[in-house]
Amino acid sequence: MLDSQTQSGIPPEVLPQFPSPASSARDTDQAVHRGDQVIIKRPDGSQINGRLINFDPEQGLVRLESKEDLLEIHLSDIKIMHLPIWRQLVQATDSGDQKGQPVSIDCQPFVVRFKDGDEMKGQTVGFYHDRNGLYLFPAQNQTRYVRVFISQTQIDKEHIGRRTKKVQAMDSIMSHSEMGQTPSVHKGNPDQSLGDFLTQKAVVTAADLRDALSKQKEMPSVRLGSILVQQKLITEEQLEQALAEQKQSRNLPLGKLLVEMGLLKEADIQHALARKLGIPFVNLQRFKLDPLLCDLVPEDLAREHNVLALDSHGDNLIIALPNPLDWHAIEAVRFATGKQIETVMAPHEAIDSIINQVYGSRGLEELTFDEEAHGEEEDNSNDAATQDHVVVRLVNKLIVDAVSLGISDIHIEPQLDKHPSRVRMRRDGQLIQHAEFPSNLNRAVVSRIKVMAAMDMTSTMKPQDGKIDFSRFGKLKLELRVATIPTVNGREDVVMRLLQRGDPIPLSAMKLTPEIENSLNTLIHRPFGMFLVCGPTGSGKTTTLHSVLAELNSTERKIWTAEDPVEITQAGLRQMPIDARKGVNFATALRAFLRADPDVIMIGEMRDDETAQMAIKASLTGHLVLSTLHTNTAPDSVVRLLDMGMDPFNFADALQGILAQRLVRRLCENCREPYVPGEDELTTLMDIYLSDFAPSDDPELAPPTRKDLMQDWRKRFAGEDGALHLFRAKGCPECNDTGYKGRLGVHELLASSRRIRGLIAMHAKVAELRMHAMSEGMRTLRQDGIFKVLAGATDLAQVKTLSAD
Repeated sequence: MLDSQTQSGIPPEVLPQFPSPASSARDTDQAVHRGDQVIIKRPDGSQINGRLINFDPEQGLVRLESKEDLLEIHLSDIKIMHLPIWRQLVQATDSGDQKGQPVSIDCQPFVVRFKDGDEMKGQTVGFYHDRNGLYLFPAQNQTRYVRVFISQTQIDKEHIGRRTKKVQAMDSIMSHSEMGQTPSVHKGNPDQSLGDFLTQKAVVTAADLRDALSKQKEMPSVRLGSILVQQKLITEEQLEQALAEQKQSRNLPLGKLLVEMGLLKEADIQHALARKLGIPFVNLQRFKLDPLLCDLVPEDLAREHNVLALDSHGDNLIIALPNPLDWHAIEAVRFATGKQIETVMAPHEAIDSIINQVYGSRGLEELTFDEEAHGEEEDNSNDAATQDHVVVRLVNKLIVDAVSLGISDIHIEPQLDKHPSRVRMRRDGQLIQHAEFPSNLNRAVVSRIKVMAAMDMTSTMKPQDGKIDFSRFGKLKLELRVATIPTVNGREDVVMRLLQRGDPIPLSAMKLTPEIENSLNTLIHRPFGMFLVCGPTGSGKTTTLHSVLAELNSTERKIWTAEDPVEITQAGLRQMPIDARKGVNFATALRAFLRADPDVIMIGEMRDDETAQMAIKASLTGHLVLSTLHTNTAPDSVVRLLDMGMDPFNFADALQGILAQRLVRRLCENCREPYVPGEDELTTLMDIYLSDFAPSDDPELAPPTRKDLMQDWRKRFAGEDGALHLFRAKGCPECNDTGYKGRLGVHELLASSRRIRGLIAMHAKVAELRMHAMSEGMRTLRQDGIFKVLAGATDLAQVKTLSAD
């Protein structure tokens, strides 16, 4: 039953969580209230009529009263929620006692196609997106509107607004002479990049920004496609092709589509807009931001549309975005802020970086900290509901931050006494400090993660493992592997590994040296045998195996995989997840695969002798078997399997090759600095390279001379001037001023040969295997790393982290 407040005639409670059209957002008569009529249609066709009790988008729940029953429905279980009370759009006023005046509604068309084939269309006052779905405000006679919510789980496609609607052009920041220059060459510095040129001419103060916009308004509006054709950046045919593709990708702006098609770069589009329409380009690194102004744009909206609020004057808000003609982004910000929008340009990466600084750096502090929080006991809570809400937001934000920052692992570490808990994250192989939260939230945070991972909340004294499907709790399609480990004073550490499912990397894109790539392709295309990838945890073994599988994947091959967990999915593969708790291990899977007519079998890891024995047997009976080992080098893997009790003769016959690998930090290609190394540095490189050879009197096993080695390096890597050029880390906004961005693999490939098979059969030692493999062309991990240094992909500091074993 609705409470007595509603029944007694007292004005009902406003539910501000349900969005309103921007210009009515401050008028309580136009807001959603407790007790409002609501109609819910479910995916199965059933309908529920009732009155609204509460709407909680954070939890993804709506509560209503229907036939004297109180119902709680998850928003993902709804097809359409309709609030049928007609509202008249009014002009918002600053006075609290003066009601706004009715206004004519400026509508835009919408079409929503549902997954069951139904379609909904009409005119809407505006729209709003969150992780739960789409909010529309269908209008009638341009004078009134209703509210509709459509669950994201039910939407197949949507189209809102007129894609060809012209957006008012904005101001010029370049002189007429500068506008006359071609996109690729600029007077005074023909080598200057487009991005550098735009940045150099960019607006850096709010005063300049307003002045530029005031001038720009005098310039005519022109469509982006016409501008690009006029500037001869694309042809009419390419524009028609892009527009046709856009019809298939309705939510993709034309500029972004042209970039994805490889026809243009973002800087080309920005330069064309600056020249033709005079749209200002802003240097965000030098522009002084107002954090309070940034708050006008919600964080989720800023991240989704890559926009940033820069300045405000009157009812106008100036925002920066990569494509200033992105109508969807402009309308979303206008709707959220209730302001007229003026747009300027800034690079996508620069906006991303500032968003992380403005929102990310303070987000966790705002969620968790006040001065009193440090002094509270862990099991005391003034408001349990508030704490639960904070904890949910805190955990979700940590995960979202990790994805946006390219993090592989999240470490949550409670500290002694009442010191704040520490959150560290691993990026590009390096642990970095990310945030802290009060100790009084320790248990609640761990419990929340355990609930998400379906782990035992009551068990705090033993290690546990679990998995989170984050798509159940947010918009991201992401899985996380979770481990909890008990520490002192009854606390628990949590480590979460992000398992972002994606497409496999082609072998040609793995930056393998030509010799390794050619040899690897030969080995994996043999009809039977065993091929192994080895390395420590987090060295990219699974990624490499899936690259191999992608190369082998064809309609002529039946490929079975057993993985723990399945991190990368591929059409055509039959992939089986391992679940030890249910008695399904690698040996069980392999036994089943052998009865399922396989051509290729991939076993995620050789964890025990039973699995290894069965894999060798399978590879000797006409199957290609792929797997991984936790060993340091390729020769180490041979000895490890022999020590596990494998028959030396069978193993020697089965083995095709072993690829050892590590990941090192990649130099940022945007800011790395070239230089010519001195003799001392080249001597150091040669010393490291040659030290991996074992001394031998046998000419076949002896290392190359320094002269021969230098000649080989110059032949492979020297520039046109005949000199070797290396690169050093510098730092820029694109790499967070670290000088490194991403990682790349260094490899060591041991290919089976008659001599290697003989050594395996004799149970040879690691050193002997390595020496003979190197005489046949194998390069060690460090030697391959030095090749990557000479190619400019990394630096000597990264190679020195590799073991000499």
